[in-house]
Amino acid sequence: MDTSAQAMPITCSNVFNPTVSTKLSQNVQATMANAFAPNQSASGDAQLTVNNHTLTVALNLKGLTPNSKHMAHIHIGSCASQGAIKYDLKPVVANAAGDGTSTSIIPNISSIPRNGWYVNVHQGATSVKSQTDNDPFACGDITSLH
Repeated sequence: MDTSAQAMPITCSNVFNPTVSTKLSQNVQATMANAFAPNQSASGDAQLTVNNHTLTVALNLKGLTPNSKHMAHIHIGSCASQGAIKYDLKPVVANAAGDGTSTSIIPNISSIPRNGWYVNVHQGATSVKSQTDNDPFACGDITSLH
């Protein structure tokens, strides 16, 4: 893990929820912005919703390699200070135009934290077989409530 590619971000967004009531449905959106690495043009959003103790995470990205597939996770920390995986998400699957989507359902979640979560989309399609597979190309801090 000492190659220059190991920390190559493609897009990033922080997760921040100003209202963490466990008595109301919650809806948080994180905008996935372009990163600064060369040849990385992915962008999009992560929509997180909690209803009846179930978290739904919908990822929508553009600018992916056509017909590609990428691992996705919710991590603890932020795009600037990355931490461990909190939840595995279904892989993002891109169509022929490079538009990718993924929807994951996670049970037994009562709220989205005010901050401290971020969404990462990785180069690799499934399990991490190399550092390049593990490289995040899309990252979003969850930071706003809609």
